[in-house]
Amino acid sequence: MGSVSEPFIKQLHRLLKERGFKPTIYCEKRSCKGWQDLWRIRINGTMMMDRWFEEIRPMNNKHEKKKGAWWTPDGKFL
Repeated sequence: MGSVSEPFIKQLHRLLKERGFKPTIYCEKRSCKGWQDLWRIRINGTMMMDRWFEEIRPMNNKHEKKKGAWWTPDGKFL
C-alpha cells in the first residue's frame, strides 16, 4: 500500500503491528520528478500473507489472482 501521507502510513503501520502483523515502511523519493515522496507499507512472507487474506479479506479480485499466481496452495513460493 502506498500514500503520500507519512502520518497515515505510520498510523497504519502501528495498527497492523497491534494486530500481530510485521509491516515494513519505506519511502520512495520522487522529488527529482517534481512529485511528492511516496510512503509505502509492505508485509512479507507466506505466514503474513495468509494472515492478511484471513483477517483483512481484500475485496479486489486482483489480489486473489496475484496470490494464486505466485504461491502454491500449500504456501510455497513458485
